[in-house]
Amino acid sequence: MEDFTGKNVLVVSDIHYRHRNIIKHCGRPCDCDAKMIQSFQDVRLAPMASPVDAILNLGDFSFGNKEECVDGYNLLFKQNGYPDPILIVGNHDQKYKRVLKLPWSKIIHPQHQPYRFVYNGLRFAAQHRNYQEFPRKTKPGRWLLQKITDLFLDLKSRRQLGSFLNYQDVPSNVDVCLHGHTHELGQQYDWVNNTLIVNCCVEHWDYRPTSLHELEQEYHARKKYYERKQ
Repeated sequence: MEDFTGKNVLVVSDIHYRHRNIIKHCGRPCDCDAKMIQSFQDVRLAPMASPVDAILNLGDFSFGNKEECVDGYNLLFKQNGYPDPILIVGNHDQKYKRVLKLPWSKIIHPQHQPYRFVYNGLRFAAQHRNYQEFPRKTKPGRWLLQKITDLFLDLKSRRQLGSFLNYQDVPSNVDVCLHGHTHELGQQYDWVNNTLIVNCCVEHWDYRPTSLHELEQEYHARKKYYERKQ
């Protein structure tokens, strides 16, 4: 199990670079690609910002052609001097194989998810798909459409049906669970059985990456709050 203790690690999910219909599907601003490029630069240039040691990309990086995929990778990561990210493969990355050919430092395929690691004593699990069976604040019709789409994607890629039925289970012995996939649906944070669930989709983070340090602070604040409520 990898240990990121003491390191500056960023997390981002569902960039969907050059996805022509993402504005319509998820209510993104018309300049969402440019906004992400700027926000990645702003994180690097923020006052007191430490050099980034690692980046976790939780899947669905780009819908563009080969040249657009390379451009997006260079503009978001290389141009800012970031290290090559770890890619946790999303359902669309499996469809657009050119994404898998980008120079990721490591590729975590669906059969090896969740990706587990340790950060400052906290146990993390990260995967592309969400852990909640019913994301809150979600219209029933949109939720059903998401489930049906996931089912056909799984069957198309010849994965076992069981993985579709069980992929949302919260892993045991984990303090923080990271996921993407659901975009603007559900919540940025949730608390389930003393585990912090984090939706890392860029829609929830003003189109910027977050950091494990930020998530660590949120975990301890919520743990303290819920223990006081008991």
